[in-house]
Amino acid sequence: MLISKLSKVGSLSIFLIAGSVLGVAQDFKIKKLEQVGDKINLYYDLLDSTENSKRNYSIYLYASRDSYTSPLTKVTGDIGQIVRTGENKKITWNAKEELGADFEGKISLEIRGKEFVPFLKLDGFNNKKPWKRGVLEDITWSGGRANSLINFELYKNGKFVAAPHTSIATSLGKYSILIPKSIKPGGGYTFRIADSKNREEYIFTEEFSIRRKFPLAAKTLAFAGVGAAMYFLIQSDANNDIPDPLDIGKTTGKN
Repeated sequence: MLISKLSKVGSLSIFLIAGSVLGVAQDFKIKKLEQVGDKINLYYDLLDSTENSKRNYSIYLYASRDSYTSPLTKVTGDIGQIVRTGENKKITWNAKEELGADFEGKISLEIRGKEFVPFLKLDGFNNKKPWKRGVLEDITWSGGRANSLINFELYKNGKFVAAPHTSIATSLGKYSILIPKSIKPGGGYTFRIADSKNREEYIFTEEFSIRRKFPLAAKTLAFAGVGAAMYFLIQSDANNDIPDPLDIGKTTGKN
């Protein structure tokens, strides 16, 4: 355990009280804690001495503000679900943005980690096949907690777009996903499949593209066909002679 006091950030005093990573044959060491403006930088080493040095770890930062219940969110760098091993890893925490400009007092930080093991596994996800808007596509999986619920969240280039399906029972093992017609066609999309109650349990699919249900050219041709048909009908009516109105006086001999 490492205990270190950091100089004040405005009226905020930061303490790093603990750092631990669960795993076999790994070495985790916090090297430095520093203040840069309103941000806190934390440096650490995460080494793996096993033959399979390609193992990844999940690293999160917690605070005493909520009794270390939920991981901090205003963080960047070598933190999150998948972190590779190595030296001189860096986490940057924007304390002012996370806590608010008016926060005063002391706060303690705790860094936790564990070997990354996906909480569920996708079976045969085909990222090469474009997804079409308005068409049901099946996603199958295995694993996950028996009584948990999962959310399917759509991201584009790392940014949240929509959550088309939420609170799906993990035990189903399969679900039909419908991409809303409001989603713009293009590439760079991924699904974030997450446990609805545990923010640390999630996976991302590989990137895929989204297309219209019917190509825009086909829609244009269809409208052009309708327009041509209407024009033909109008022209046909124009070629038919319209009889003159009946002259009642001449027909009956009455004025």
